[in-house]
Order: sequence, then C-alpha cells, then structure tokens
Amino acid sequence: MNENISSLLFYPFDKEQIAYPNYDAKTLFWGAQYFYGIEKFKNIDCVQSFKPDAALWEGHGIKIQSELLQQERYQNIFCHLPKQKESALYMLAQSLDYLEDNGLLVAVAANDAGGKKIESWMKELGANPTSLSKSKCRIVWAYKNTRDQQKIDFYISKGAQQNMNIDGLNFMSQPGIFGWDKIDKGSKLLIQNLPPKLEGKGADFGCGYGYLSSQVLKKHTNINKLYALDADYNALQCAKKNLAHYQENIDIEYDWVDLTVPQKDLRNLDWIVMNPPFHEGKQAKNEVGHNFIKQAAQCLKKSGSLYMVANSHLPYEKLLDKLFSNVHKVSEEQGYKIFVVQK
Repeated sequence: MNENISSLLFYPFDKEQIAYPNYDAKTLFWGAQYFYGIEKFKNIDCVQSFKPDAALWEGHGIKIQSELLQQERYQNIFCHLPKQKESALYMLAQSLDYLEDNGLLVAVAANDAGGKKIESWMKELGANPTSLSKSKCRIVWAYKNTRDQQKIDFYISKGAQQNMNIDGLNFMSQPGIFGWDKIDKGSKLLIQNLPPKLEGKGADFGCGYGYLSSQVLKKHTNINKLYALDADYNALQCAKKNLAHYQENIDIEYDWVDLTVPQKDLRNLDWIVMNPPFHEGKQAKNEVGHNFIKQAAQCLKKSGSLYMVANSHLPYEKLLDKLFSNVHKVSEEQGYKIFVVQK
C-alpha cells in the first residue's frame, strides 16, 4: 500500500460523514506522518516520537514535540495508532483525557495493525464511536461527550513507562518500544561474542531501551565515552534511566537520530555495537540495515571495529566486504549471525 495511511484521518470529512472542524481550534496530530491538507489547521501541535517521521514534519515548517505537554487541551485530536496494543490503547486513552468536552477524536490504523479493534477499544473507554473502512484501514471517530475515566486511567497507566523484570534484569521500558518486554535473542548472542576488552569511544546504534549498552558498560570498564543512539524518542528516554548509574564514571551522550542518514557530527569512533532493525511495519526493509552499516563505516576511525548481529537470512556480507577491510562471521546460531569487522 503506497497511500499514506495518516491521510485517511480526513476521510470522514471528505465523505461528509462529519462536518469539517474549526481550523482555528487547538488541534493535535499524534503519531501521524505529514500529509497535505494539514496546513489548513492554524493552531496545531504534533507529537511524533519516530525521528524520520518527525523530520518530515519539520521539513514542512511544522515544529514537532516528542511527547505530550501536560498543560495543553485540544478541540481536535487526530491519531495514527501504533501497531502494539497497549501503546495504541495508551494513545486513545491519553487523547480522550486531553480532549476538551465535546472535542473530536479521529483515529486510524491498518486492519492488520489493530485497525479492526479501534471501535471496540473506544467503546471500552466509554466513547460512542463511528467508523469507515478504506484501503484495508479503519478510520474511527468519536466526540468526548461520554467516557469511562476509570478505564482511561487504567490504560494510561498500562501504556506508560514502567519498571520491568526481564530475564532477571531490571529495566525501565514502555509498550511500543521494539522488544519492550523482552531481551532480544540476537542482542544477547552479540554480547556473548564481544571481545574481552572494549575501550575508548564507542556507540550503540539503535540502542532501544538500553540492553546492549548496559551489558557493554557492565563488562568493559575502560570505556570513556558512549553514544546511545535511537530513532525512537521513547526508547531513548528509557535508556537514559537504565544507564544513569553508569554516568558517574562514563560520559554517555543520548541522541535522537535517524541512523539511516549521515551523522556528520559523529566521527572517529573506536567501536560500534548494533542489532539493526530491518522492518517497517510488516514489510522487511533490508535497506534499513544496509544504511546502518554505511553510517557505521563513516563514523568509525581507521582500524575501528563494528560488532553486529543480524538475522541469518539477511544479505549483508557483500556490503560489509565492500566497506571494511576485515570481515569475520564469528558465529551463526539460533537463526542469527554475528559479525566482527574492522575498517
């Protein structure tokens, strides 16, 4: 599907199912990609935690927020819901909480990413929703004239940051972050295959809630600088809390960045660890991993090392051979392959 799903948020207006809103009213777009027509609204906030999508908004001159501002209230809220259930319910519950009385909430998702459940979720939160279907997506809307505040509070709590015991380790995490309630098997294998000594200045490309970084810093005491980098703002906020106790001895810099594009201010690293993503929704996107590798090659100093795990079926070897002087596949097990490569 090439259509920008977020643009379907206006479909009920285009089909004359509801009247066009007051374009001067305070309006929130949450989780949406930029689409044409948004410029009609004169008083908008945009919450977008995924850096590449945030950059698209900023490219059209619209300032984005990485999280909700507690003091704000809105007459209109438009949500492109995330696929993860608790995260989607959190967004709906927060939206109803932030709406003014009789304000309008419109939500959209692909049918295979939770769209079929939006109407029942809104009913559970006490709203009276109406829906339309288009392009294998569901668009659902409701006015804030009824609500179940107890359920709203419950789902806000369930989708917020929370302390997790994961495989006997304590981490702050949040639904919607990749692998939020588990330790990725590939990351665990990568830690087991790192050299006995890492030192100097390094980076965790795609740090998530901070598992790789925490294990690297726990096992390697000669590191003096770590860059924790991720495109997911919420993941980065959890990583800050999970790595806080290391900051007394190590300089840790947290950057909300898109690692598929050049990082001009990040150079001369001694080492990089990474478990690069290869999905956008349900579609495998090998180029995401390829771009991570390209940027890693640019950021490492001469003779710097990349330690990387990937699913066994992903074709990264040819690019690694092209960009690095020494490429070693040190392990292949449990559906993963571990690379140790040197620039």
